[in-house]
Amino acid sequence: TPIKAPTIDWGAAFLTITGDIVVYITYLGFFTLVYQEDHNYAIWIFGFSFN
Repeated sequence: TPIKAPTIDWGAAFLTITGDIVVYITYLGFFTLVYQEDHNYAIWIFGFSFN
């Protein structure tokens, strides 16, 4: 049964979910930085502006 012998261990599940959260926060921070109105980091990162 899944309760007696789980397919994935709790430690592995915790590390996977933690990694997913870190990647999501990284994406969120990147796009927040690029699309800010008061700083034009889009030119610095991509070499062109989205305006």
